[in-house]
Amino acid sequence: MRDHRVHRAVDPARLGADTAYAEAEAAEACRLLGEGRDVLLVTERPGAAGPTPGAAAEATAALLGRVLRRQPVRRLGIAGGDTSSLGARAIDLWGLSYGGVIAPGVAWCRGHSDDPALDGIEVMLKGGQMGPPDLLESFRA
Repeated sequence: MRDHRVHRAVDPARLGADTAYAEAEAAEACRLLGEGRDVLLVTERPGAAGPTPGAAAEATAALLGRVLRRQPVRRLGIAGGDTSSLGARAIDLWGLSYGGVIAPGVAWCRGHSDDPALDGIEVMLKGGQMGPPDLLESFRA
C-alpha cells in the first residue's frame, strides 16, 4: 500500500526571490495532488540571512495560490497565523464561515469564493504550534 502523504520542505528565501523555483515547487505539488496524494508543504528553517517571518509567510502564501489555481482541493490546512490569513487571500476567498473547533486553537471553516472550484472548500486554520500531534490525520479523515 502506497503512503498517501508527501512531506516537502521548501526554501522560503528562494520562494520569494526565484520565480523558477517557486514555479517548479508549485508544479510538483500539483503533480502529487493530481495523483491523489496529500501534500504537506513546510518551510525549511531559514539561515541567518533568511527572509523575515512576514516575507516567508507572503512567499508561502503565494506558493499556495499558485498551487490551488492549477489544482483545487476540497480540504486545506494552513498553519501559522500570518500564513493563514495571507493564504486565504492568496486563494481568492472572499469569506470564511466558522464551522467549529477541531482542537484548542484550531478552527475549521468553509471558504467562500467566486471561483466555483474553490467555493465551499474546507479550511483548517491553526497557529503554528496549536493542535495535537495527530491533527493532520484527524482533519484528513
